Amino acid sequence: MNDIAYSTVDLSSFLTFGDGCGSAPTGGYQSPVGSPSIGNSSFAVDLLGGQPSAPAIFVFGASRTMFAGGLLPLRLDFVGMTGCSLYTDVIVTAGLGLDGSGGARLPLPIPGVNRVRGQHFTTQWFWIDPAANPASVAASDGGEIIVR
Repeated sequence: MNDIAYSTVDLSSFLTFGDGCGSAPTGGYQSPVGSPSIGNSSFAVDLLGGQPSAPAIFVFGASRTMFAGGLLPLRLDFVGMTGCSLYTDVIVTAGLGLDGSGGARLPLPIPGVNRVRGQHFTTQWFWIDPAANPASVAASDGGEIIVR
């Protein structure tokens, strides 16, 4: 079923797309904490279903279609990450450790300024998972933040 809007829709949202990869049956996946609305200082992005206690990298970008002159998603088989894809361009990264259940949270406070209204940002997580593929790196699905 498709949603139809007959007027302006002004909703903040966090959309996920693509599939995660790794040794977990579902692969890792992202989940928002709160709404990415202007002034929400407690907005965050969670990773669920990662490798317990593994080192991880959170990737933050601005495009889900282009990176370094190439198209996204980009299959990562060529770097040994068989079955994985890159879903975002890479603007900023943050290193973290996953907890004992394979989860993590990265706070992304949304400033209280109107110039971020309507902006789109993209996210993805990567973590060490020796059973995932020859590169021993797993990846989450892609995420898109729409600020309102």
